[in-house]
Amino acid sequence: MSELVFNSQRLRLARSRRKMTSQSLAKAAGISPVTLSRLENKTNIPENETIVSLAKALNYPLGFFFGDDLDEVNKDDAKEACEQIGMELVMPRTPEQYDKLIELTVAERKNCLL
Repeated sequence: MSELVFNSQRLRLARSRRKMTSQSLAKAAGISPVTLSRLENKTNIPENETIVSLAKALNYPLGFFFGDDLDEVNKDDAKEACEQIGMELVMPRTPEQYDKLIELTVAERKNCLL
């Protein structure tokens, strides 16, 4: 069985998608901005408790931070793809908006989420 490895690129991506600054995420996760910077730049390997704190602060599942690298989604390409299947591209700004849109999308199957 292979060992799970924390993916710092995914941490940076999650922070960017949540529109959080390094300062605001560090504060929400209860870590110093220097520690967050070191985690995002692969200088430090986070403790399990730190990963849990970051996942909660970002409202992301823990498993997200252990996957392969992801390419940033091109919004124009995403919008075009959604339109091709008759759906509207929706880009929530807060975790609460995202959760609500997930509920609506599952129920109505009419939105593409980014």
